[in-house]
Formats: sequence, C-alpha cells, structure tokens
Amino acid sequence: MGKFHIVIEETVSETFEIEARNIQEALNIAKKGYDNCDIVLSPGQVTEKRISAYDDDGNTVDWHEF
Repeated sequence: MGKFHIVIEETVSETFEIEARNIQEALNIAKKGYDNCDIVLSPGQVTEKRISAYDDDGNTVDWHEF
C-alpha cells in the first residue's frame, strides 16, 4: 500500500454589483475589494471541480472533472 497526493480544485463564482463611472473603474474597485477581503465569495456557486493525483515516484493522473 502506498501514499498518494490528491489535488482537488474548485472554480467558485458569485456576482457582485459595483457602482462606478466605467467598466475599468468597476474592475479596479472589485479587485481592491477582493484583495481587502471586502468582497468574499461565500459560499459562492461552484461552477467546476476537478481532481488529479500523484505519488512520490512522479506518477501522475491527468486532471478530470467529477
């Protein structure tokens, strides 16, 4: 029996309304809000999840959705 490293990735999506003068300003406001933890995806909508695995010998399994 061996040890394996399982990697799971999720893509989470949520929509936020931002008031701004233009779309570039809205993006900047959103990025700053996200960096400052003012905008938080909680829990958000999981739009994709995928899994992969590898072992200590360098054997890997390609990513696949599940």
